[in-house]
Amino acid sequence: MRQHQYDEAQQDLERAVSLDPRSVEAHYQLGLLLRRLGKITESESQLAESRKLESERSAQADMRLRLLPPD
Repeated sequence: MRQHQYDEAQQDLERAVSLDPRSVEAHYQLGLLLRRLGKITESESQLAESRKLESERSAQADMRLRLLPPD
């Protein structure tokens, strides 16, 4: 039963990633699940993608803050 739940969760998370490839959370959660399933290479790939996307998002936020007029 438990393996079935993991399989379902993996399918759901893969669908979430396909629907929103820029979702940090979807890549991160999929990476954690894959690690739990022993799929280390796939896990590392998803976790690396989540870090990359988070870094890009952070850089964009910093850029927007710099565009704000000073007080």
